[in-house]
Amino acid sequence: MFAWSIPAKKTCPGKTPTCEAVCYADSGRFKTGIVRNAATRNFAASKRSDFVQRMSTEVFGRGVLIVRVHVSGDFYSPAYTRKWVKIVEACPETRFYAYTRSWSVPRIATELKVLSALDNFKMWYSTDKDSGVMVLPEGVREAWLQVDEDEGGEPGLIFRTKKSRRLSLPLSTPTCAQESDPSSGVNCSNCQVCWT
Repeated sequence: MFAWSIPAKKTCPGKTPTCEAVCYADSGRFKTGIVRNAATRNFAASKRSDFVQRMSTEVFGRGVLIVRVHVSGDFYSPAYTRKWVKIVEACPETRFYAYTRSWSVPRIATELKVLSALDNFKMWYSTDKDSGVMVLPEGVREAWLQVDEDEGGEPGLIFRTKKSRRLSLPLSTPTCAQESDPSSGVNCSNCQVCWT
Protein backbone atom coordinates (compact mmCIF):
# COMPACT_ATOMS: atom_id res chain seq x y z
CA MET A 1 0.00 0.00 0.00
CA PHE A 2 1.35 3.39 -1.00
CA ALA A 3 0.30 6.89 -0.04
CA TRP A 4 0.49 10.27 -1.73
CA SER A 5 0.41 13.36 0.49
CA ILE A 6 0.68 17.09 0.05
CA PRO A 7 0.78 19.84 2.69
CA ALA A 8 -2.26 19.94 4.94
CA LYS A 9 -4.47 23.00 5.39
CA LYS A 10 -3.06 25.11 2.55
CA THR A 11 -4.29 22.47 0.08
CA CYS A 12 -7.61 21.93 1.87
CA PRO A 13 -10.21 24.33 0.41
CA GLY A 14 -13.08 22.45 2.09
CA LYS A 15 -11.66 22.52 5.60
CA THR A 16 -13.98 23.38 8.45
CA PRO A 17 -13.14 25.08 11.75
CA THR A 18 -13.42 21.69 13.49
CA CYS A 19 -11.07 19.76 11.21
CA GLU A 20 -8.60 22.65 11.10
CA ALA A 21 -8.51 22.79 14.90
CA VAL A 22 -7.83 19.05 15.34
CA CYS A 23 -5.92 18.26 12.13
CA TYR A 24 -3.80 15.15 12.73
CA ALA A 25 -1.38 16.34 10.02
CA ASP A 26 -0.36 19.14 12.40
CA SER A 27 1.28 16.78 14.88
CA GLY A 28 3.56 13.80 15.31
CA ARG A 29 5.53 12.60 12.32
CA PHE A 30 3.80 15.14 10.07
CA LYS A 31 5.79 17.89 11.78
CA THR A 32 9.17 16.34 10.98
CA GLY A 33 11.28 17.97 8.31
CA ILE A 34 11.39 14.78 6.24
CA VAL A 35 7.60 14.47 6.03
CA ARG A 36 7.00 18.20 5.50
CA ASN A 37 9.65 18.36 2.76
CA ALA A 38 8.20 15.31 1.00
CA ALA A 39 4.71 16.83 1.05
CA THR A 40 6.08 20.10 -0.34
CA ARG A 41 7.93 18.26 -3.13
CA ASN A 42 4.77 16.29 -3.94
CA PHE A 43 2.74 19.50 -4.10
CA ALA A 44 5.22 20.99 -6.58
CA ALA A 45 5.14 17.76 -8.60
CA SER A 46 1.33 17.83 -8.70
CA LYS A 47 1.45 21.14 -10.56
CA ARG A 48 3.74 19.83 -13.32
CA SER A 49 2.32 19.20 -16.78
CA ASP A 50 3.75 15.66 -16.74
CA PHE A 51 2.33 14.73 -13.32
CA VAL A 52 -0.18 12.23 -14.72
CA GLN A 53 2.44 10.43 -16.78
CA ARG A 54 5.01 10.40 -13.96
CA MET A 55 2.54 9.17 -11.34
CA SER A 56 1.03 6.52 -13.62
CA THR A 57 4.51 5.25 -14.50
CA GLU A 58 5.48 5.11 -10.82
CA VAL A 59 2.34 3.22 -9.81
CA PHE A 60 2.61 0.75 -12.69
CA GLY A 61 6.39 0.34 -12.47
CA ARG A 62 6.31 -0.52 -8.77
CA GLY A 63 3.32 -2.83 -9.12
CA VAL A 64 1.38 -0.82 -6.54
CA LEU A 65 -1.88 -2.50 -5.53
CA ILE A 66 -3.38 0.17 -3.24
CA VAL A 67 -2.88 3.95 -3.20
CA ARG A 68 -4.24 6.22 -0.51
CA VAL A 69 -4.53 9.64 -2.08
CA HIS A 70 -3.82 12.28 0.59
CA VAL A 71 -2.89 11.07 4.02
CA SER A 72 -2.44 14.83 4.37
CA GLY A 73 -3.77 17.47 2.02
CA ASP A 74 -6.77 17.35 -0.28
CA PHE A 75 -8.01 17.88 -3.82
CA TYR A 76 -7.13 21.56 -4.05
CA SER A 77 -8.44 22.45 -7.53
CA PRO A 78 -10.56 21.10 -10.38
CA ALA A 79 -7.47 20.69 -12.59
CA TYR A 80 -5.62 18.71 -9.93
CA THR A 81 -8.67 16.46 -9.41
CA ARG A 82 -8.88 15.85 -13.18
CA LYS A 83 -5.24 14.72 -13.08
CA TRP A 84 -6.20 12.05 -10.55
CA VAL A 85 -9.04 10.91 -12.82
CA LYS A 86 -6.47 10.31 -15.56
CA ILE A 87 -4.05 8.54 -13.20
CA VAL A 88 -6.75 6.20 -11.91
CA GLU A 89 -7.94 5.46 -15.45
CA ALA A 90 -4.34 4.70 -16.51
CA CYS A 91 -3.89 2.20 -13.64
CA PRO A 92 -6.96 -0.06 -13.75
CA GLU A 93 -5.30 -2.87 -11.76
CA THR A 94 -4.61 -0.56 -8.80
CA ARG A 95 -7.19 0.40 -6.19
CA PHE A 96 -7.23 4.02 -5.07
CA TYR A 97 -9.07 5.64 -2.20
CA ALA A 98 -9.33 9.06 -0.59
CA TYR A 99 -11.04 11.03 2.11
CA THR A 100 -11.98 14.55 1.04
CA ARG A 101 -13.61 17.68 2.32
CA SER A 102 -13.42 19.32 -1.09
CA TRP A 103 -16.93 18.00 -1.80
CA SER A 104 -18.12 21.27 -0.23
CA VAL A 105 -16.37 23.35 -2.92
CA PRO A 106 -18.75 23.38 -5.93
CA ARG A 107 -16.06 23.80 -8.60
CA ILE A 108 -14.19 20.75 -7.25
CA ALA A 109 -17.26 18.68 -6.34
CA THR A 110 -18.13 18.13 -10.00
CA GLU A 111 -14.72 16.59 -10.67
CA LEU A 112 -14.91 14.48 -7.49
CA LYS A 113 -18.11 12.88 -8.79
CA VAL A 114 -16.26 11.83 -11.95
CA LEU A 115 -13.39 10.43 -9.89
CA SER A 116 -15.67 8.58 -7.47
CA ALA A 117 -17.52 6.91 -10.35
CA LEU A 118 -14.39 5.06 -11.50
CA ASP A 119 -14.49 1.33 -10.70
CA ASN A 120 -11.08 1.26 -9.00
CA PHE A 121 -11.61 4.35 -6.81
CA LYS A 122 -13.33 4.48 -3.40
CA MET A 123 -14.28 7.94 -2.21
CA TRP A 124 -15.14 9.01 1.32
CA TYR A 125 -16.61 12.45 1.99
CA SER A 126 -15.23 13.68 5.30
CA THR A 127 -17.69 15.45 7.56
CA ASP A 128 -18.00 16.91 11.04
CA LYS A 129 -20.35 19.13 13.01
CA ASP A 130 -19.42 22.16 10.85
CA SER A 131 -19.78 20.50 7.43
CA GLY A 132 -23.35 21.41 6.62
CA VAL A 133 -25.77 19.45 4.47
CA MET A 134 -24.46 17.14 1.79
CA VAL A 135 -25.85 14.64 -0.68
CA LEU A 136 -23.66 11.61 -1.24
CA PRO A 137 -23.22 10.62 -4.88
CA GLU A 138 -23.73 6.94 -5.64
CA GLY A 139 -20.83 4.85 -4.36
CA VAL A 140 -19.45 7.56 -2.07
CA ARG A 141 -19.39 6.93 1.66
CA GLU A 142 -19.33 9.31 4.61
CA ALA A 143 -16.59 9.44 7.24
CA TRP A 144 -17.35 11.45 10.36
CA LEU A 145 -14.74 13.21 12.49
CA GLN A 146 -15.96 12.80 16.06
CA VAL A 147 -14.83 15.41 18.53
CA ASP A 148 -17.65 15.18 21.09
CA GLU A 149 -19.77 12.28 22.32
CA ASP A 150 -23.17 13.48 21.14
CA GLU A 151 -22.29 14.10 17.49
CA GLY A 152 -22.89 12.40 14.22
CA GLY A 153 -25.65 10.65 12.40
CA GLU A 154 -25.17 7.34 10.60
CA PRO A 155 -21.90 7.70 8.68
CA GLY A 156 -20.14 4.75 7.12
CA LEU A 157 -17.14 5.19 9.41
CA ILE A 158 -16.11 7.33 12.37
CA PHE A 159 -12.65 8.71 12.99
CA ARG A 160 -12.10 10.06 16.47
CA THR A 161 -9.76 12.68 17.80
CA LYS A 162 -7.43 11.46 20.55
CA LYS A 163 -9.61 13.24 23.09
CA SER A 164 -12.82 11.59 21.86
CA ARG A 165 -11.44 8.03 21.75
CA ARG A 166 -12.40 7.52 25.38
CA LEU A 167 -16.04 8.53 24.72
CA SER A 168 -18.89 6.12 24.04
CA LEU A 169 -20.10 5.60 20.48
CA PRO A 170 -23.29 4.32 18.90
CA LEU A 171 -22.80 0.56 18.54
CA SER A 172 -24.15 0.54 14.98
CA THR A 173 -21.43 2.85 13.66
CA PRO A 174 -18.02 1.36 12.82
CA THR A 175 -14.92 3.23 13.89
CA CYS A 176 -11.45 3.09 12.42
CA ALA A 177 -10.16 -0.21 13.86
CA GLN A 178 -6.54 0.92 14.00
CA GLU A 179 -7.30 3.97 16.09
CA SER A 180 -9.76 2.09 18.30
CA ASP A 181 -7.09 -0.36 19.45
CA PRO A 182 -3.59 0.41 18.11
CA SER A 183 -2.14 -2.55 20.02
CA SER A 184 -4.38 -5.05 18.16
CA GLY A 185 -2.08 -5.27 15.15
CA VAL A 186 -4.81 -3.97 12.86
CA ASN A 187 -3.51 -1.53 10.28
CA CYS A 188 -4.71 -0.06 7.00
CA SER A 189 -3.17 -2.89 4.99
CA ASN A 190 -4.94 -5.71 6.81
CA CYS A 191 -8.23 -3.95 7.69
CA GLN A 192 -9.21 -2.99 4.11
CA VAL A 193 -12.47 -1.25 5.08
CA CYS A 194 -11.46 1.96 3.32
CA TRP A 195 -10.98 0.58 -0.18
CA THR A 196 -13.35 -2.39 -0.37
